[in-house]
Amino acid sequence: MPSTFVRMRKHFAWLAALLFVACSGSSATDPTSSSSGSGSSSGGSSGSLDGGGGGDSSVPSGPYKSYVTLGDSISDRGGVAPFFYDLLAANDDATWPDYGGKDFKSVYGADFKVYKHAVSGSVSSGLLKQIEGIPEGVVPPVVVTLTIGGNDLRAAILRVLQGQDGPDRDAFRANLTAAFAALKKKLPGARVFQATIYDPSDGTGDFSRCGQPLSLIPKQDTKPFFAAWNKVATEVAAAEGVTMVDAYTAFNGHGVVPTAENWFAADCIHPSRIGHNEMRKLFFPKITGR
Repeated sequence: MPSTFVRMRKHFAWLAALLFVACSGSSATDPTSSSSGSGSSSGGSSGSLDGGGGGDSSVPSGPYKSYVTLGDSISDRGGVAPFFYDLLAANDDATWPDYGGKDFKSVYGADFKVYKHAVSGSVSSGLLKQIEGIPEGVVPPVVVTLTIGGNDLRAAILRVLQGQDGPDRDAFRANLTAAFAALKKKLPGARVFQATIYDPSDGTGDFSRCGQPLSLIPKQDTKPFFAAWNKVATEVAAAEGVTMVDAYTAFNGHGVVPTAENWFAADCIHPSRIGHNEMRKLFFPKITGR
């Protein structure tokens, strides 16, 4: 009985904590503008999203003319500006003097267009609506970045902790597959780059640096949880020609544990200014080959 009680206490503590991992936060004013709109799917295509590249970013397509963001709040104002997708699109030294470096416009030209369609709080089942909202007339070649899965994991946390989240991961797989099928129709030939789900606790379950209730969470090994969910994303990506960007590994060692160089905002979930710049550094060479 005591051991059962301890396990259940840990389960409910993690449930309370992960309710805050619903990538739904917002941040400082976003100085860049975006194109938006709605429209129905146009055209059809088969094969991988990148037109046959099979997810291999060693020879990037380009020069890209358009950039589309999809996913959760990591791609929709979660954390501290400047956000990674703005740094990728147009690294404005006048607005962000500490963030010099190449961006898409410097590589692909001044007519490069940005379409922001990520939505804070989104789970993978919400990707279809985001894709439907992409307007007609997006000029190819198109590059897409995607951050998704953290909220799916959070929503299933009790089953994750009990090792009963197989059906949830199956649903995640189906949602990603459906989303990429819709994206093939909406943006034939687009190159898609998806980030893995990162762990703010560096695999320790240690949120002692955070305020309550996160700081009350009993420590436990979280690596198997994230490994199982990222495995699903990686397998779907391989089948669909999507290139994975390993945020999990890059952010590991920079979480909210006391010894880390923290890449997370005060909410202990979303990227800080440092974290968003590191996300930019992950995506940029994968996409451009530079």
